[in-house]
Amino acid sequence: MRRILGNRIKNLIKGRYKTMKYKTTAKALKEGYYYIVSAGYCELQGLLKYKNPVAYSAGVYGWNFDVYDINGIAIVTGYRSMPSKNTTVNYEAIRAIEKESYNKTADELDALIAKFIDNAKNK
Repeated sequence: MRRILGNRIKNLIKGRYKTMKYKTTAKALKEGYYYIVSAGYCELQGLLKYKNPVAYSAGVYGWNFDVYDINGIAIVTGYRSMPSKNTTVNYEAIRAIEKESYNKTADELDALIAKFIDNAKNK
C-alpha cells in the first residue's frame, strides 16, 4: 500500500495527473483577467499540449470553452462565447505559432507560449 501511494504522489508531482477544473463564465473571466487571448477549438492544441486547463464554461448546448492560466493571462480555446480582452490575434499568427510548436519539448513550448502572448498583447 505504501509503495502505491508513493508512486501516485510522484506522478502527481511530475504532472501526470490532471487536476480538477472549475466551472466559470465569460463575465467572470473578463472581471478576473486583464488579458484574455481567445482561439478556436484545437487551434492551439500543439502549443498547449503540456498544459492543463484550469477552468471551463458550459451552457445549455454543452461545453463552450476551456481556460488556460499562463502567468496571469488567460488563453481561451473552444467553440462559442469565448471572451477576448485587451488582445488581438489573427488566424495567420495562430497557424504560424502552431506550426512552429511541432516536435518541441515542454521548455521550448513555454518559450513559444510567451512569444505568442507577447505578440497578442502588442498588437
